[in-house]
Parts: sequence; C-alpha cells; structure tokens
Amino acid sequence: MKFRDFRLFLIAVLACQHVAGAGVLFVDNRSGSDAADGRFPRSMSPQSGPVRTIRRVLELAQHGETIELTKNAQPYYEALPLTGIRHSGSAENPFIIRGNGAILSGLRALPSAGWEPVGQDTRLWQLSFTRKGYYVLLREGVLVPEFLPQSSADGIDSLPAGRWMSRRGGFYYRSDSAEPPAKQTFAHAGAETGISLYRTSHVWIQNLTVQHFRIDGFHAHDLCDGILLENLELRQNGRAGIAVTGTSQVDVSGSRISENGRYSAFSISPARLYINDSELDVEPVVRKSQDLD
Repeated sequence: MKFRDFRLFLIAVLACQHVAGAGVLFVDNRSGSDAADGRFPRSMSPQSGPVRTIRRVLELAQHGETIELTKNAQPYYEALPLTGIRHSGSAENPFIIRGNGAILSGLRALPSAGWEPVGQDTRLWQLSFTRKGYYVLLREGVLVPEFLPQSSADGIDSLPAGRWMSRRGGFYYRSDSAEPPAKQTFAHAGAETGISLYRTSHVWIQNLTVQHFRIDGFHAHDLCDGILLENLELRQNGRAGIAVTGTSQVDVSGSRISENGRYSAFSISPARLYINDSELDVEPVVRKSQDLD
C-alpha cells in the first residue's frame, strides 16, 4: 500500500472510531468513575466506562450528544445545570438527557444539634439557616407540611402540631410528640435548583424524578427554546416544580407535578410554558412581573 493510500486509510479508520465512540455518555453513581471517559455503560478499563457524577458528564458533553443516567437505589444528590451551545442540540439532533427512572435529589441531612427549644414550650423548636426564603422539611423520609399564615396575626403560637413555618428570618417546627427533634431523623432541601437551563436550545429531558430542591425542580432562566420535558416527576420542591422565565419556551408532556411549595408550575411573560397530557395538583400560573410569593 502506498504511503498516501495508507494515510487516507488510517484517517478513515480513526474517523469511524470517533463516530462509533461519540454521541452517548453514561453516568452510574454506584459503579462509575470520574476518571473514565463516559463512553461505555459498563467499565471496560480504568479509563473506559461510565462516569460517576453528573458534574463530570456535563464537563465531557458536547453539542447534540445524549446522556444516559443509570437508575440505582441511591439518588443522584446533584444539580443538573445546562448552559450554552455545548449543552444544546439542533432540531435534527437534540441534546438528550435520559433519566431511565433515576432520581435527582437536593436533600441534605439536618444535624440533630441544630435544633433549639423556643421558650417554655417543650414542643416548639427553631432552626437557623444561612439561606433564607423557601424550605422543604422531611421527617423520617416523609414531607412535613408547611403552615402558611393567613394574616399577620397568625404568629408562632398559631403553628399547628406536626407543621413548620418561617417567621422573621427564623424556621419554626412544632412537634406532634413529646420526643425532641434531635431523637428523630430530619432532612431538608439543601441544594437550590434541580435542573437549570440558560442559553440552551433543543434539549430533551426524559424519564427523571426531580425532588427536594430548595427553590425549583426545573428552571429555564432565559434564552431557551426547543425545550421538551417528557415523563418527568417534579415533587416536593420549595417554590415550584417548573419555572420558566425570560424569553424561554418549554413544552411538558406526560409528566407529574405535585406537592411543591408555592406553585406547581409558573411562567413569567414573555416566557411560554406549554403543558400537555400531564398531572398537576395545582393549576400553573402565568405572571407578568417578577413579584412572586
């Protein structure tokens, strides 16, 4: 074989290998390694196999690629931020994230030493957070309902047993038993937003549960178009399951949005949110300003 022919042959082989290896990235939070290339669903060598974290796969991902999450018993305790052309696709070749039934969670354990009694009431307790605003509280893995005062006269004394409220920068919980909170297992929404998009186009996100984030389960901030959410469950997030703002446009299909703090879903004009064939426990809200409860 002549040198020129061999060179062309070698280029063709390398090109075929690149095409075969490109396009799909795999994440496995149980058996993956962030030292791997993410190009195989199972470990082939220390350098070839699934990565362990969403953070790493987003560093590797390129325009129009597909990310496959492995469903394990343990949730992915991470956020999923997508930004710019690298995390975008085209109408013919969208950027796809397949959750395969996995869970994305913002839940963090609360240290038992964080609880402080309030006055002489043996069932009223206070927690101090560095971040103010929206909260989510779970006890023994079960959502503790928030108490929303109907008027300024509804103070801490109005707080029912087994519920919590925020008041003047404080976080209050009234126990429904004589057992102090330090003897129980509590967790809260420690991470801010589950899936966030900015300046992305033609992104499809499928078959994923997003829960226990302090603000929103999903938020398309601005300049996002061609966004499709399919078969998602967005639950028990502090403010909303879905938020769409700026000039973004998002389609939601076959999804379930429930038990979120203030809104199931909202958009702020001129953003557009289209929801079809989905289950919501509260009707979505369209606002014309940034003023949100």
